Amino acid sequence: MDWKCHELKKGLPLWTKVIGIADLHLLDPDDPAADCASLDVLLELLEWVDDYDYLLVILGDLFEGWHGVSYKKIVESYRPFFERLARMKYSPRIVIGNHDRLPWGKSMAKLMRRDFGLECRDQWVLNIGGCKTLCIHGDQFDSPNKKGRKVGWLVTRVTGWLERNLWKDLDLAFYRLKRNIPALQSKVDYPFECVMSAEEFSADAVWYGHTHKVYGGAYGLGWMPYEDDYVVEANIRNGDISYVSLYNRALIELCQTRVLNPGSWVDGERGYIRYCDGKWTLGNFQKGGFG
Repeated sequence: MDWKCHELKKGLPLWTKVIGIADLHLLDPDDPAADCASLDVLLELLEWVDDYDYLLVILGDLFEGWHGVSYKKIVESYRPFFERLARMKYSPRIVIGNHDRLPWGKSMAKLMRRDFGLECRDQWVLNIGGCKTLCIHGDQFDSPNKKGRKVGWLVTRVTGWLERNLWKDLDLAFYRLKRNIPALQSKVDYPFECVMSAEEFSADAVWYGHTHKVYGGAYGLGWMPYEDDYVVEANIRNGDISYVSLYNRALIELCQTRVLNPGSWVDGERGYIRYCDGKWTLGNFQKGGFG
């Protein structure tokens, strides 16, 4: 690779094959509000990652804690997944998201370490293909989420009760309303905020989640986003787009900070970032692997 990378911390392992996923929102499958991936699909994902020697990075919101369901209940529902996660060839890097954090605070990290020996952090800095890569969730850029942490216990339980007893699609209705009312829409420029975080950590790339929107872009001189060939935004809902390549000569020559978001693993989506053989790709996990 011929782009300039920041100096990497000594002892930071070099990863040449990495899979990044985000926003699984695991919930009790019997809960009416559950829309996460099935246990069989998740186990297939882990088998594929291990069989082909990849490191797995989970970019936050592994749990769906906003519904007030206990950590123990979610773990019991997906115990084979968590046990397989703990036996991965390379220990997965798990980021703590806002739906992980609100109900249990940082105890989620302690519980995962205690029960499965899995390490969960607010961010990870990895050496991916020689590039210093910051892995975060992205909720830290939202002022509502920052404020929401203070009343998270109450919000999660009220929301959970309403969805279980009155309106199971309450959260979906809220997000649809939010999309159609400009005053409720987020004004956050997530890629730009990622670039500023990269500057803070002296990183060359940022992988993030949170928005449930696939994004792949390159920021260059003056932190201005390139357009056309240099910025790719994809919607992989319902399999409309199964594979988008971000590796091209223009990106390599002009990019200073690479910003990538795989999308989510709810509502039938199974988005991923893959780094392999010097290439970044985005896609949608299908039966049999990553394409």
